This record gives sequence, C-alpha cells and structure tokens, in this order.
Amino acid sequence: MGGRILVALGLAALAAGCVNKADTGAAEAATQTFHERLDAKAYAEIYADAAPAFRAATTEPVFAGFMARIDRKLGPCRKPVKTPLWRFNAGTGGTTLAQGYRRACANGELEETVTILVADGQARLLRYDANSPLLLTD
Repeated sequence: MGGRILVALGLAALAAGCVNKADTGAAEAATQTFHERLDAKAYAEIYADAAPAFRAATTEPVFAGFMARIDRKLGPCRKPVKTPLWRFNAGTGGTTLAQGYRRACANGELEETVTILVADGQARLLRYDANSPLLLTD
C-alpha cells in the first residue's frame, strides 16, 4: 500500500507542476546512460560524468571497486525494472530525482536507487545505492 501512496503523491506533484518535465526527461536520459555504462562496466566514465558532490564523496578506485564487487557477486543482470520508489526535491541548487529499480541477476536480485541531480542544464549521477544480501558476504 505504501507504494501506491508514493505513486499517487508523485502523480499529484506532476499534475500540480511541481516537477519540471524537462528535468524529469533529463534525469530519465541520464539514468538510462548510467545503466548502459554500468552494463558495459564503464565505471571510469560513470565516475567522470558524475556530479561534483558524488566525486567528492568517494574516489574513482573505491567506486570502481564497489561496482566490480556488485558485478562479481551478482553476475550479469537483466535490464532494470522500475519500482514504485520515486522522489524528487527542487531547490536553488537544482532538482534531484531518485528512482528505484529491481534487477534480476544471475546469482540473485539487486535493488537499486539511482539519484540524479539536474542543475545548470546538466543531469548527473548524484548517488547510487545497491542492495542485495549477496553483497554482505564473501
């Protein structure tokens, strides 16, 4: 039921004009590019194009290592499927849009949240969260 409420609130916000359609479209395109690069294991490209706040929070080697661990533990994944998780925040520094995804992988399920920052005419990765029980063990 909670997912229905989030969807209803998101639809209400869209109807009220709170979410800029251009920002939403830019975030969708950036997320698609992110997933394409993720599947191609182009971690350096993802990192290089990420928002400055993302790059300030981690180094490229740590990010690449985290992504390699996900790939090693879960194996090849199918295309992402959106979940009801969707949130946005508009402020003076730009608009952040977060979308949840579920991916069926060779060794188990992967839950993702991809957060995109749209600012100064650019949509960039701000945060990536990955969740799977397989990531907790060696």
